Amino acid sequence: MTEQPEALRLADQMLHYWDERGPDAEEVAAELRRLHAENEMFKVMHQSHADKLKSVGAINVQLLEALEECVEDSQSAVDQYVLAYGENFRPHRLKGLREIVSKARAAIAAAKDSNVA
Repeated sequence: MTEQPEALRLADQMLHYWDERGPDAEEVAAELRRLHAENEMFKVMHQSHADKLKSVGAINVQLLEALEECVEDSQSAVDQYVLAYGENFRPHRLKGLREIVSKARAAIAAAKDSNVA
């Protein structure tokens, strides 16, 4: 036998045992039942959101791993570019590549600091 939730038990007890029960007792019992139903709905919603968060967390781990690989590949490309052409060949291009690598590294660090991954 499953135990009756506290709000429903109190509602039943109130109506059964309350001496000189008036209209307030029935309203209070009805409100307890309504609040119990609402609480049950919130429990289901909470579980659904928790499941979605778990799924999103797993996806974030995969995205972070992929971004880390891209950063390493991009850094290698920057290093090869400098070796092949030098620092002064198309410096705006080199600056743009370095900024992209820097932004990606900052995003990785922020994700790790916030426990996203």
